[in-house]
Amino acid sequence: MKSKSADHSRIDTAAVVLPEHITQLGIVHGGDLMKMMDNAAGIVAHRHCRHNTATVSVGKIVFKEQIQIGDVILCYGELVYTGRTSMVVLVKLRKENLDTGEIKHVVHGYWVMVALDDNGIPTPVPQLIIESPEQQELFDEIKARLNAI
Repeated sequence: MKSKSADHSRIDTAAVVLPEHITQLGIVHGGDLMKMMDNAAGIVAHRHCRHNTATVSVGKIVFKEQIQIGDVILCYGELVYTGRTSMVVLVKLRKENLDTGEIKHVVHGYWVMVALDDNGIPTPVPQLIIESPEQQELFDEIKARLNAI
């Protein structure tokens, strides 16, 4: 199985906030944002391993900004760790005000995903090619966290 770089599976997408995404408080429902993040993590993981994947866990998520109608949600996902059958995907959401061009960080989280074969059994994944000292530092940090569990 050939190793792959993060560039192979990275995604960057956007969505406009419409009235159907809004709560009674006039902001986007946090669950909708988490669903968007989970979908992004699943796409990144599937692209990397070319198998179905399932979410195993999600790291701490803290919403730092509210997203309102008319804002654009910018979603970024990148593979940052691989184990034998698992992968960790960093997903970040930002919001953009199209009128002003202002972009603000909203939330980020780490999704632990597992690759599944056709029978739903965990299956090996290609290893992640580390291409920078920053990637290596994050990889080692996540590995230490996972080993502590």
